[in-house]
Amino acid sequence: MVDASARAMAPEEREDAFDEFAELLRRNKAVPGFDLDASDRSRADIVDASVFLGVGLTLLGIIASKVLSVALDMAIKEGLSGALAALRRHFRRDDPSSVKGIAEEVGADPRIPRQVTPQVVQQIIFIQVTAVLQEDSNDRSA
Repeated sequence: MVDASARAMAPEEREDAFDEFAELLRRNKAVPGFDLDASDRSRADIVDASVFLGVGLTLLGIIASKVLSVALDMAIKEGLSGALAALRRHFRRDDPSSVKGIAEEVGADPRIPRQVTPQVVQQIIFIQVTAVLQEDSNDRSA
């Protein structure tokens, strides 16, 4: 993403510095040239420096990582709305067994202690699904 945008926006800097930039990014798992501790909370200083010096790889890297973060948030929201729609279709407030299929899959998770019975898992899930659907219903009506 950074390479593609650098080729389009900062071809000279890309030719001079991208290989080193990419190696530092891979090795350090952080955008080179961006010191979170040295910047203020708004990170305006790094953006200002990049604007005055031309579009730099650091700025492109920061924006690329933020774009991926926003895209992930969008996917999670879409997935969450799809999951809530599926819960609404299969869930019946007057029937705790309507979450039995979910409870079986959740209960199979090895992180759930063996002492927790399938009935307890089902009861917890029923309460959680009731709460999340109620909250979602309140959010949509507001």
